[in-house]
Amino acid sequence: MSQGFEGIVTGKVWLTLILLFAVYITQLRSSTSIYWTVNGFLMALTAGGLMAMYANLAAMAGEVPADLEIIIIIYLFLTFVFVEIGSFVDRRTTVIIE
Repeated sequence: MSQGFEGIVTGKVWLTLILLFAVYITQLRSSTSIYWTVNGFLMALTAGGLMAMYANLAAMAGEVPADLEIIIIIYLFLTFVFVEIGSFVDRRTTVIIE
């Protein structure tokens, strides 16, 4: 907050890059394909970001934004669901090369 608008944007960009880097490292260390699992996580991250952005824009327009706790709960729920769906698809489509 003390860095102004640029500090907030920089902080959000760094947090997003750290999350993407963690996903990338996880994918590299996995012995099986986790392509759809990673994409499920990224879809949930995108959906959570869009919900938060909408709440911020609504607050700036003078409207009452959605409750932030609800947005976080929805994001966590979407993360669980999308990652599980991705994991299921990855297990079904993994080709074993001998």
